[in-house]
Amino acid sequence: MKNKDVVKMIAIYLILFGVLGVLGGRIINQLLGTDSTFFIVEYSFGGVALIGAVILFFRLKKLRNEKMLKENGIIVKAKMISCEEGSWESNHGEGYLMKFEGNYNGKNYNFTYKDSFWISPQIIISDKNIETFDVYVNPKNFNKYLVDISCVKNNIVDLTRFS
Repeated sequence: MKNKDVVKMIAIYLILFGVLGVLGGRIINQLLGTDSTFFIVEYSFGGVALIGAVILFFRLKKLRNEKMLKENGIIVKAKMISCEEGSWESNHGEGYLMKFEGNYNGKNYNFTYKDSFWISPQIIISDKNIETFDVYVNPKNFNKYLVDISCVKNNIVDLTRFS
């Protein structure tokens, strides 16, 4: 089974669990009267499951859009023009805002990419002499794009640097 199929199954189970939790809470509330506090637990489980399902839905939508851009998008070669430390942190490291500039049919376009890294992406880019990045652009709307920084992410853990 592919990861995508597993995520879809989890989303479906969360939706079912959420709907059953909310309906169960309503039924228990009706059977036991409004004095019962058990329905609050049922509503809580149902609500959490529905929130999880919504998050998974938007994650799957993002993955689908990325796949569509990679398959049908125009590839624009872009150079990084800046890499700034962002104002956020996460469990995945410091936040960085990367800005790119690319040219397509004689017109310049600017792209941004925001993500968290354990070390500055600028270090990896200079160590590996990465000069251009592929940007997959929707041909109908250049505001919809995907900056491919897999060459940076794949080199974050390079143990040969330390040997």
